[in-house]
Amino acid sequence: MNPEDLFYHSLSRVLHTVITNREAWPFREPVDGDVIPNYYEVVKEPMCLYVMRDRVQNREYKSLEEVEVDFKLLVNNSETFNGPKSGFTQMAYGLWKLFRKAVGQKMGQSLHEPDESKVFMFPPPPKWKKTVNDSGDTTQVNGPSTVNGVH
Repeated sequence: MNPEDLFYHSLSRVLHTVITNREAWPFREPVDGDVIPNYYEVVKEPMCLYVMRDRVQNREYKSLEEVEVDFKLLVNNSETFNGPKSGFTQMAYGLWKLFRKAVGQKMGQSLHEPDESKVFMFPPPPKWKKTVNDSGDTTQVNGPSTVNGVH
């Protein structure tokens, strides 16, 4: 397989992993403006997983970084429209992590900017941070993030 074919084959596998994830359903297809009428007033550059998949199939991406930019846009759109604490945005954060992991596993590469604090407008909080107090006991500082709400 030549390098270009390998790139698109691997990228297709990465997106398949993300698209088939049970948390991906709100992000697979373009938002229906009839169902959510103000979406396109708020989100000026919409992005969804099926558009990304089509761009892979049509060989429109020339680098992993271009795919990464579209994926960041998908997450940032959720942050903008739904807010950072929305269940949908929490799902988008999880998909980003899945995307990052799949790129490593299926492409043997790392993302250009894997640090969520530099990627997202509202980086997700750490799921768990534990500290040891003076008595040697472990205490929970931050609990796990929750997923609730609807798109």
